Amino acid sequence: MDANVSGRYFRLSAAPPSSSDFPEMLLAQAAKPLSLREYDVTGTGVTARVEHCIEDGDFVIGEFCRKQMTNIPPQAGPDGLTPIPLPNGQGLGHLAAFRYHRPTRVILLQYNMQCVTTYRIALYLMKINAASVYGFAPILREDALERFKDKKIRSFSVQFASPKNLARPIRESAFF
Repeated sequence: MDANVSGRYFRLSAAPPSSSDFPEMLLAQAAKPLSLREYDVTGTGVTARVEHCIEDGDFVIGEFCRKQMTNIPPQAGPDGLTPIPLPNGQGLGHLAAFRYHRPTRVILLQYNMQCVTTYRIALYLMKINAASVYGFAPILREDALERFKDKKIRSFSVQFASPKNLARPIRESAFF
């Protein structure tokens, strides 16, 4: 168990017309045996699954698990490092808890880069049903801009979805 746990809030997009909604998909997965919940979400060996999922009134709570089967760190002992042998099909489990509120479509996801991100959750849902394309919009805290006011900017990044005209040059002064 981690000594410090942090989480981030996201608002899910509406359910696609040809798919079950997000909480129903997770609850249906949780009803299956563990081995049938696992999917290689990236096609490169990143295996994820719903570890645990239950309803609690307007909430659906549970955990996602990423099963690490490659690049297993060694055991460190007084005689040095020793590889940790794992039986075939076994791996290290990295967990991230979540709490989803049905009326607002807001999910609180434990921040654990070793486990699943919203991107990997979206890929997981598409493995269950290819039509299940969901967006996860981050929800900023009310004091987010105030916290950055009068501070020196160390880095800045912008992402554009479906840009219309990439050939048009962007002036730096437009941002700063």
